Amino acid sequence: MHILLLRDPSCPLRSDFSGERQLTESSRSCPQEDPYAKEFKNYHYRTSSIPVLTHHCLNLAPLRTILKSDPTHTYWGIVVTSAKTVQALEQAIPPQSNESPSALWSNLPVFVVGESTKRACQRFFPTEQPILGADSGNAEQLANFIHDYYQIHHISAEDRGAGFHRTLGSSSSSGDQAQHDNLSSPGPTRPSLLYLVSQIRRPTLIHGLLPRGISVTELAVYNTVPNPEFNTLIEQYLKPDVRLCGENTLPAATPSTRLPFQWVVFFSPSGVDAALPTLRAWNCTPPNVHYAAIGLTTAQHLVQSYGLTPALVASQPTPQCLAKEVHHHVYGSANGHPIPPMG
Repeated sequence: MHILLLRDPSCPLRSDFSGERQLTESSRSCPQEDPYAKEFKNYHYRTSSIPVLTHHCLNLAPLRTILKSDPTHTYWGIVVTSAKTVQALEQAIPPQSNESPSALWSNLPVFVVGESTKRACQRFFPTEQPILGADSGNAEQLANFIHDYYQIHHISAEDRGAGFHRTLGSSSSSGDQAQHDNLSSPGPTRPSLLYLVSQIRRPTLIHGLLPRGISVTELAVYNTVPNPEFNTLIEQYLKPDVRLCGENTLPAATPSTRLPFQWVVFFSPSGVDAALPTLRAWNCTPPNVHYAAIGLTTAQHLVQSYGLTPALVASQPTPQCLAKEVHHHVYGSANGHPIPPMG
Protein backbone atom coordinates (compact mmCIF):
# COMPACT_ATOMS: atom_id res chain seq x y z
CA MET A 1 0.00 0.00 0.00
CA HIS A 2 1.32 3.40 -0.98
CA ILE A 3 0.04 6.71 0.42
CA LEU A 4 0.59 10.11 -1.22
CA LEU A 5 0.72 12.91 1.35
CA LEU A 6 0.10 16.39 -0.06
CA ARG A 7 2.27 18.20 2.45
CA ASP A 8 5.82 19.31 3.10
CA PRO A 9 7.39 16.68 5.36
CA SER A 10 9.03 17.78 8.59
CA CYS A 11 12.16 15.89 7.50
CA PRO A 12 12.49 16.73 3.80
CA LEU A 13 14.58 14.08 2.06
CA ARG A 14 14.65 15.86 -1.26
CA SER A 15 16.85 17.47 -3.80
CA ASP A 16 16.14 21.00 -4.80
CA PHE A 17 13.39 21.10 -7.38
CA SER A 18 15.88 21.02 -10.25
CA GLY A 19 17.42 17.69 -9.29
CA GLU A 20 16.66 14.16 -10.45
CA ARG A 21 14.85 13.19 -7.30
CA GLN A 22 11.64 15.18 -7.65
CA LEU A 23 9.56 13.47 -4.97
CA THR A 24 10.21 12.96 -1.27
CA GLU A 25 10.31 9.23 -0.59
CA SER A 26 9.53 8.77 3.11
CA SER A 27 10.62 5.17 3.51
CA ARG A 28 14.31 5.99 3.91
CA SER A 29 15.92 6.61 7.29
CA CYS A 30 16.19 10.14 8.59
CA PRO A 31 17.72 11.68 11.74
CA GLN A 32 14.27 13.03 12.59
CA GLU A 33 11.75 10.97 10.66
CA ASP A 34 8.59 12.65 9.45
CA PRO A 35 5.86 11.67 11.94
CA TYR A 36 3.36 10.72 9.23
CA ALA A 37 5.89 8.50 7.45
CA LYS A 38 6.79 6.92 10.79
CA GLU A 39 3.20 6.09 11.71
CA PHE A 40 2.34 4.63 8.31
CA LYS A 41 5.52 2.57 8.37
CA ASN A 42 4.24 0.94 11.57
CA TYR A 43 1.48 -0.57 9.41
CA HIS A 44 3.93 -1.50 6.63
CA TYR A 45 2.70 1.24 4.30
CA ARG A 46 4.98 3.40 2.18
CA THR A 47 4.43 7.13 1.95
CA SER A 48 5.58 9.82 -0.43
CA SER A 49 5.20 13.55 0.17
CA ILE A 50 4.79 16.34 -2.33
CA PRO A 51 4.58 19.91 -0.95
CA VAL A 52 1.48 21.39 -2.54
CA LEU A 53 1.70 24.77 -0.80
CA THR A 54 4.36 27.28 0.10
CA HIS A 55 4.24 29.90 2.84
CA HIS A 56 5.49 33.47 3.27
CA CYS A 57 5.64 35.32 6.58
CA LEU A 58 3.74 38.61 6.95
CA ASN A 59 3.66 41.48 9.42
CA LEU A 60 6.84 40.53 11.26
CA ALA A 61 7.44 44.11 12.45
CA PRO A 62 4.07 44.47 14.22
CA LEU A 63 4.36 40.93 15.55
CA ARG A 64 7.75 41.80 17.05
CA THR A 65 6.28 44.98 18.57
CA ILE A 66 3.44 43.04 20.16
CA LEU A 67 5.74 40.38 21.62
CA LYS A 68 8.09 42.98 23.09
CA SER A 69 5.25 44.92 24.74
CA ASP A 70 3.50 44.36 28.06
CA PRO A 71 0.33 42.35 27.33
CA THR A 72 -1.21 42.80 30.78
CA HIS A 73 -3.97 45.21 29.77
CA THR A 74 -4.13 44.20 26.12
CA TYR A 75 -4.27 40.44 25.74
CA TRP A 76 -5.22 37.56 28.02
CA GLY A 77 -4.19 34.68 25.74
CA ILE A 78 -2.82 33.66 22.33
CA VAL A 79 -4.23 31.35 19.66
CA VAL A 80 -1.79 29.42 17.45
CA THR A 81 -3.41 26.96 15.04
CA SER A 82 -0.46 26.03 12.82
CA ALA A 83 3.24 25.28 13.01
CA LYS A 84 3.60 27.91 10.27
CA THR A 85 2.58 30.50 12.85
CA VAL A 86 5.45 29.37 15.06
CA GLN A 87 7.82 29.85 12.13
CA ALA A 88 6.62 33.47 11.91
CA LEU A 89 7.17 33.90 15.65
CA GLU A 90 10.71 32.56 15.27
CA GLN A 91 11.40 34.94 12.40
CA ALA A 92 10.02 37.89 14.35
CA ILE A 93 12.24 37.08 17.34
CA PRO A 94 14.84 34.49 16.25
CA PRO A 95 15.78 32.00 19.00
CA GLN A 96 19.49 32.58 18.37
CA SER A 97 19.15 36.35 18.84
CA ASN A 98 19.62 38.19 22.10
CA GLU A 99 16.00 39.31 21.99
CA SER A 100 13.10 37.59 23.70
CA PRO A 101 9.41 38.26 24.19
CA SER A 102 8.37 40.26 27.22
CA ALA A 103 8.55 37.99 30.26
CA LEU A 104 4.94 38.90 31.01
CA TRP A 105 3.79 36.85 28.00
CA SER A 106 4.82 33.67 29.84
CA ASN A 107 1.86 34.15 32.17
CA LEU A 108 -0.64 33.85 29.32
CA PRO A 109 -2.13 30.62 27.96
CA VAL A 110 -1.41 29.57 24.38
CA PHE A 111 -4.34 27.76 22.72
CA VAL A 112 -3.48 25.31 19.94
CA VAL A 113 -5.06 22.71 17.66
CA GLY A 114 -3.25 19.39 17.52
CA GLU A 115 -0.13 17.89 19.04
CA SER A 116 2.13 18.96 16.17
CA THR A 117 1.27 22.62 16.76
CA LYS A 118 1.79 22.14 20.49
CA ARG A 119 5.26 20.68 19.89
CA ALA A 120 6.14 23.59 17.60
CA CYS A 121 4.98 26.08 20.26
CA GLN A 122 7.16 24.39 22.85
CA ARG A 123 10.20 25.36 20.76
CA PHE A 124 9.36 29.06 21.04
CA PHE A 125 7.50 29.71 24.27
CA PRO A 126 9.05 29.33 27.74
CA THR A 127 8.83 25.91 29.37
CA GLU A 128 6.48 27.18 32.05
CA GLN A 129 4.00 28.71 29.58
CA PRO A 130 0.69 26.80 29.53
CA ILE A 131 -0.09 25.39 26.07
CA LEU A 132 -3.69 24.22 26.03
CA GLY A 133 -6.31 22.70 23.74
CA ALA A 134 -4.07 20.30 21.78
CA ASP A 135 -6.80 17.66 21.86
CA SER A 136 -9.11 19.95 19.89
CA GLY A 137 -9.53 18.47 16.45
CA ASN A 138 -10.71 21.62 14.68
CA ALA A 139 -11.48 25.32 15.15
CA GLU A 140 -15.03 24.69 16.38
CA GLN A 141 -13.81 22.39 19.15
CA LEU A 142 -11.07 24.85 20.07
CA ALA A 143 -13.64 27.66 20.32
CA ASN A 144 -15.61 25.54 22.80
CA PHE A 145 -12.44 24.81 24.78
CA ILE A 146 -11.48 28.50 24.91
CA HIS A 147 -15.00 29.45 25.98
CA ASP A 148 -14.92 26.96 28.86
CA TYR A 149 -11.52 28.28 29.95
CA TYR A 150 -12.73 31.87 29.71
CA GLN A 151 -15.82 31.10 31.80
CA ILE A 152 -13.64 29.81 34.60
CA HIS A 153 -10.79 32.32 34.54
CA HIS A 154 -12.01 35.62 33.08
CA ILE A 155 -15.78 36.09 33.15
CA SER A 156 -17.00 39.06 35.13
CA ALA A 157 -19.96 41.40 35.18
CA GLU A 158 -18.46 43.82 32.68
CA ASP A 159 -17.72 40.95 30.26
CA ARG A 160 -21.38 40.38 29.40
CA GLY A 161 -22.44 40.80 25.80
CA ALA A 162 -20.73 40.17 22.48
CA GLY A 163 -16.99 40.53 22.13
CA PHE A 164 -15.26 42.96 19.77
CA HIS A 165 -13.14 42.00 16.79
CA ARG A 166 -10.28 43.95 15.26
CA THR A 167 -7.56 43.23 12.72
CA LEU A 168 -3.99 44.50 12.92
CA GLY A 169 -1.29 44.83 10.28
CA SER A 170 -1.43 44.52 6.53
CA SER A 171 -2.80 41.65 4.48
CA SER A 172 0.01 41.81 1.94
CA SER A 173 3.59 40.58 2.01
CA SER A 174 4.68 44.22 2.25
CA GLY A 175 2.88 44.51 5.56
CA ASP A 176 6.04 45.31 7.48
CA GLN A 177 6.01 48.71 5.78
CA ALA A 178 2.43 49.51 6.79
CA GLN A 179 1.34 51.71 9.66
CA HIS A 180 0.67 49.79 12.87
CA ASP A 181 -0.93 52.18 15.29
CA ASN A 182 -2.43 51.09 18.62
CA LEU A 183 -0.72 47.71 18.59
CA SER A 184 -0.89 47.69 22.37
CA SER A 185 -4.30 49.29 22.67
CA PRO A 186 -6.66 47.20 24.83
CA GLY A 187 -9.56 47.82 22.45
CA PRO A 188 -13.01 49.19 23.31
CA THR A 189 -13.65 47.46 26.64
CA ARG A 190 -11.26 44.76 27.84
CA PRO A 191 -8.25 42.60 26.97
CA SER A 192 -8.73 40.34 23.98
CA LEU A 193 -7.43 37.06 22.65
CA LEU A 194 -4.50 37.49 20.25
CA TYR A 195 -5.22 35.31 17.21
CA LEU A 196 -2.20 34.74 14.95
CA VAL A 197 -3.55 33.53 11.63
CA SER A 198 -3.01 32.71 8.00
CA GLN A 199 -4.09 35.40 5.57
CA ILE A 200 -6.74 33.01 4.23
CA ARG A 201 -8.03 31.75 7.56
CA ARG A 202 -11.68 30.66 7.85
CA PRO A 203 -14.02 32.49 10.24
CA THR A 204 -15.01 29.43 12.30
CA LEU A 205 -13.07 30.34 15.45
CA ILE A 206 -14.10 34.01 15.33
CA HIS A 207 -17.77 33.05 14.95
CA GLY A 208 -17.43 30.64 17.85
CA LEU A 209 -16.01 33.26 20.23
CA LEU A 210 -17.51 36.71 19.56
CA PRO A 211 -21.17 35.84 20.37
CA ARG A 212 -19.95 34.39 23.67
CA GLY A 213 -18.39 37.68 24.75
CA ILE A 214 -14.79 36.77 23.93
CA SER A 215 -13.00 39.59 22.12
CA VAL A 216 -10.45 38.73 19.44
CA THR A 217 -7.59 40.70 17.90
CA GLU A 218 -6.14 38.98 14.87
CA LEU A 219 -2.90 39.46 13.01
CA ALA A 220 -2.10 37.61 9.77
CA VAL A 221 1.45 36.31 10.18
CA TYR A 222 1.78 34.13 7.08
CA ASN A 223 0.31 33.75 3.64
CA THR A 224 -0.29 30.44 1.85
CA VAL A 225 0.07 30.12 -1.93
CA PRO A 226 0.28 27.14 -4.30
CA ASN A 227 3.73 25.64 -4.69
CA PRO A 228 4.75 26.70 -8.22
CA GLU A 229 6.65 23.40 -8.60
CA PHE A 230 3.71 21.13 -7.71
CA ASN A 231 2.49 20.43 -11.23
CA THR A 232 6.00 19.58 -12.39
CA LEU A 233 6.64 17.34 -9.38
CA ILE A 234 3.50 15.25 -9.65
CA GLU A 235 3.55 15.05 -13.45
CA GLN A 236 7.14 13.79 -13.37
CA TYR A 237 6.08 11.28 -10.75
CA LEU A 238 3.20 10.02 -12.92
CA LYS A 239 4.81 10.03 -16.36
CA PRO A 240 5.87 6.54 -17.46
CA ASP A 241 9.45 7.54 -18.33
CA VAL A 242 10.24 8.95 -14.87
CA ARG A 243 11.49 6.86 -11.94
CA LEU A 244 12.62 7.72 -8.46
CA CYS A 245 16.28 7.33 -7.65
CA GLY A 246 17.36 4.90 -4.97
CA GLU A 247 16.33 1.39 -4.01
CA ASN A 248 12.59 2.13 -3.64
CA THR A 249 11.64 2.86 -7.24
CA LEU A 250 7.93 3.24 -7.79
CA PRO A 251 5.74 2.41 -10.79
CA ALA A 252 4.65 5.38 -12.84
CA ALA A 253 1.31 6.10 -14.53
CA THR A 254 -0.37 7.88 -17.40
CA PRO A 255 -3.97 9.11 -17.36
CA SER A 256 -5.05 5.68 -18.62
CA THR A 257 -2.90 3.36 -16.49
CA ARG A 258 -2.83 2.14 -12.92
CA LEU A 259 -1.74 4.75 -10.40
CA PRO A 260 1.40 4.23 -8.29
CA PHE A 261 -0.46 5.08 -5.07
CA GLN A 262 -3.77 3.97 -3.59
CA TRP A 263 -4.53 6.90 -1.26
CA VAL A 264 -4.15 10.68 -1.47
CA VAL A 265 -4.30 12.65 1.79
CA PHE A 266 -5.31 16.33 1.79
CA PHE A 267 -4.24 18.53 4.70
CA SER A 268 -6.08 21.82 4.07
CA PRO A 269 -8.76 23.40 1.87
CA SER A 270 -6.10 25.48 0.12
CA GLY A 271 -4.16 22.28 -0.56
CA VAL A 272 -7.28 20.83 -2.17
CA ASP A 273 -7.62 23.88 -4.43
CA ALA A 274 -3.98 23.76 -5.46
CA ALA A 275 -3.75 20.02 -6.14
CA LEU A 276 -7.08 18.95 -7.62
CA PRO A 277 -6.74 20.38 -11.16
CA THR A 278 -3.56 18.37 -11.74
CA LEU A 279 -4.89 15.27 -9.97
CA ARG A 280 -8.00 15.35 -12.14
CA ALA A 281 -5.95 15.75 -15.30
CA TRP A 282 -4.19 12.47 -14.46
CA ASN A 283 -7.37 10.66 -13.29
CA CYS A 284 -6.08 10.64 -9.71
CA THR A 285 -9.64 10.82 -8.41
CA PRO A 286 -12.13 8.36 -6.92
CA PRO A 287 -12.74 5.54 -7.69
CA ASN A 288 -9.21 5.22 -9.12
CA VAL A 289 -7.74 6.30 -5.80
CA HIS A 290 -9.07 6.86 -2.28
CA TYR A 291 -9.13 10.38 -0.82
CA ALA A 292 -8.60 11.09 2.88
CA ALA A 293 -8.91 14.42 4.69
CA ILE A 294 -6.98 15.39 7.81
CA GLY A 295 -10.06 17.07 9.29
CA LEU A 296 -13.69 18.02 8.84
CA THR A 297 -13.00 21.46 7.34
CA THR A 298 -10.92 19.95 4.54
CA ALA A 299 -13.49 17.20 3.98
CA GLN A 300 -16.32 19.72 3.75
CA HIS A 301 -14.35 21.73 1.21
CA LEU A 302 -13.89 18.63 -0.97
CA VAL A 303 -17.62 17.95 -0.87
CA GLN A 304 -18.99 21.47 -1.16
CA SER A 305 -16.53 22.87 -3.71
CA TYR A 306 -15.79 19.80 -5.83
CA GLY A 307 -18.52 17.25 -5.14
CA LEU A 308 -15.93 14.71 -3.94
CA THR A 309 -16.63 12.75 -0.77
CA PRO A 310 -13.45 11.50 0.93
CA ALA A 311 -13.34 7.85 1.90
CA LEU A 312 -12.03 8.84 5.32
CA VAL A 313 -11.84 11.87 7.60
CA ALA A 314 -9.34 11.60 10.44
CA SER A 315 -11.05 11.83 13.83
CA GLN A 316 -8.08 13.86 15.11
CA PRO A 317 -5.51 15.76 13.02
CA THR A 318 -2.60 13.57 14.15
CA PRO A 319 -0.30 11.10 12.38
CA GLN A 320 -1.43 8.37 14.79
CA CYS A 321 -5.14 8.78 14.06
CA LEU A 322 -4.69 9.14 10.31
CA ALA A 323 -2.50 6.05 9.91
CA LYS A 324 -4.63 3.90 12.21
CA GLU A 325 -7.88 4.91 10.55
CA VAL A 326 -6.59 4.40 7.00
CA HIS A 327 -5.38 0.96 8.09
CA HIS A 328 -8.75 0.07 9.61
CA HIS A 329 -10.59 1.40 6.56
CA VAL A 330 -8.50 -0.78 4.24
CA TYR A 331 -8.81 -3.99 6.21
CA GLY A 332 -12.18 -3.31 7.78
CA SER A 333 -13.74 -3.34 4.31
CA ALA A 334 -11.75 -6.35 3.07
CA ASN A 335 -14.60 -8.91 3.26
CA GLY A 336 -14.08 -9.80 6.87
CA HIS A 337 -10.36 -10.51 6.68
CA PRO A 338 -8.63 -9.95 10.05
CA ILE A 339 -6.80 -6.65 10.49
CA PRO A 340 -3.02 -7.23 10.57
CA PRO A 341 -1.42 -5.96 13.76
CA MET A 342 0.66 -2.81 13.95
CA GLY A 343 4.43 -3.15 14.07
